[in-house]
Amino acid sequence: MRFLARQPVFDRNLRVYGYELLFRSAAEDFACIDDSDRASSVTLDNSLLWGLDQLCERKLALVNCTRAVLTKQLVEMLPPKRTILEVLEDVRPDDEVIEACRSLKGKGYAIALDDVTSIEQTRPYLGTVEMVKVDFRLTDVRQRTELAEYLRDQRIIALAEKVETREEYRFAIDMGYALFQGFFFQRPELMRTKDIPPLQAGYFRLLEALQHAELDFAVVEQVVKTEPTLCLRLLRYLNSPLFAFGNNIVSVQHALSLLGEREIRKWLLVSLAAQFGRDKPVELVLWALTRARFCELLADKIRCELDGSFLAGMLSAFPALLELPLERIVRSIPVESAIKEALLGDAGPYRDVLDIASAYEAANWGKCSRELQKNRLTEDAVSAAYLAAVRWAEAVRGN
Repeated sequence: MRFLARQPVFDRNLRVYGYELLFRSAAEDFACIDDSDRASSVTLDNSLLWGLDQLCERKLALVNCTRAVLTKQLVEMLPPKRTILEVLEDVRPDDEVIEACRSLKGKGYAIALDDVTSIEQTRPYLGTVEMVKVDFRLTDVRQRTELAEYLRDQRIIALAEKVETREEYRFAIDMGYALFQGFFFQRPELMRTKDIPPLQAGYFRLLEALQHAELDFAVVEQVVKTEPTLCLRLLRYLNSPLFAFGNNIVSVQHALSLLGEREIRKWLLVSLAAQFGRDKPVELVLWALTRARFCELLADKIRCELDGSFLAGMLSAFPALLELPLERIVRSIPVESAIKEALLGDAGPYRDVLDIASAYEAANWGKCSRELQKNRLTEDAVSAAYLAAVRWAEAVRGN
């Protein structure tokens, strides 16, 4: 299970301005962070898995950034017009960090400083930072007033954070703070979704591939095709507002070609950082792999030009893996209309392949026989395809 919390930020009219996305390692209303780099990577990864539209309801997303997240430009996977990057208070503003912030600002991201308690913290970022979050728990009335006046003079948005009482809220209003966040308004809201258990061997192969100066696209494609987690994240990433692809995706190879090497490396790095060390059962993953490969082999036997049969089979398994309705999953990813329609029950070659696969797996021999006659397939041919798919999935597990 994946966990993430969000806490709203309000404007002076108490309308939601955006949501800060917060790391959670379990179903608790507080963060337990022993590695802030990993916490930031997991939050980024979850943002891609859920999608910002679902997390933030079309409002802005405020994302915590460590030094590594900023300087490695990992946040560039999030859409700039929808994302505010919060520089954490323990990030030292050296030349590399300042240059990274300037670069990100030039690409359309808004930069904010988190947990500010003094004017001195803001000075290295002048000309780059657009928002400062003033910590109301670690400042007194004098400091809050001085910061509000200074930020107004610098034309920087002042956000009062960790506001816990009506008196603090009224004070912030009177001092000219533009945005507000804290327990007085709303505590962080815990969100959760079912994660897909990864096959660890594939992640190690990707990590190895990332070490080479020239990325081996064939290796990346092979591993992504055998990792349901990565496959789903790749599709959702491409469906983010960051991209505006004119064509729907028909295969993993097509998806990777749309990204290009630089974006693939960043996307993989975030995904891998979030996944290493996770220990989950693989039974459902093996079933999903078998289903996807089974559909691919069935399409070959029907002799249809169905390049997306593997993808269709994989997506048909996602409701069981994620405990989400298929309609919701299909809406969140940009797949070819013929695949999407088949997944939702419309007739066609992809639907025929999915019906044969599901009937055979469920031992629904009456339906299976009807589908075989319709597509002029023999029972022996389908049995051979299924056994081949099982062997392929087991081989992937052993790699």
